[in-house]
Amino acid sequence: MIARTSLFSVAVLGLGALGANAAVVDLSPVSGMLAPSLSVPELTISTTASGANIGVAQTVIDGQSQEIFCAIGEFCNNDFTIDFTQPSDTVSIMVGDIQPPSPTNLTDLVTISAFDIFDILLGSISVTTADVFGTTPDTNGIYSFMADLSAFSGVSRLEFDDESSSESGGFFYFAVDASPTPIPLPATLPLIVLGLGGLGLLRLRRRKST
Repeated sequence: MIARTSLFSVAVLGLGALGANAAVVDLSPVSGMLAPSLSVPELTISTTASGANIGVAQTVIDGQSQEIFCAIGEFCNNDFTIDFTQPSDTVSIMVGDIQPPSPTNLTDLVTISAFDIFDILLGSISVTTADVFGTTPDTNGIYSFMADLSAFSGVSRLEFDDESSSESGGFFYFAVDASPTPIPLPATLPLIVLGLGGLGLLRLRRRKST
């Protein structure tokens, strides 16, 4: 597979017409940055891989500005995690890549593991080159695949185990879609409110009677 340049901003110039997702997390506040950990209100992306940083760059998707990211060292092939500020039931990650000149070097593989707020493993999915290159490319020859984790509820953290070789350069990860899980109203709450109101009225009557 074509080796990527170490300059993330150059490596992502071709990602111009990938389909956008409706509830994409806005990474524009950290666009253009390189650091071991980058945060926006919805989430924190971080890596402990030696010599790697989280790189966020801006591109145009369907005529709109969009940020893409990866854990970049020499290539985008380093492990990283995404920690959500609030647990989510609707998480998906878009994976994009460029078709290699030879089909014999299709070696990219990433395993995405989902954990809940108690650090309990909810499950894992794997994305391979067969998944990505089985999709229809955009006008710039970029292939994209939606890794859907909606089967897992209450996702608090994602761990990305990237098993790409240095020759393949790794996938690009971008367009994180996550909506916070609604906090249900306790069924007993209305009864509690009525009970407190009743106690208040009772105290008021006692004060008047004295």
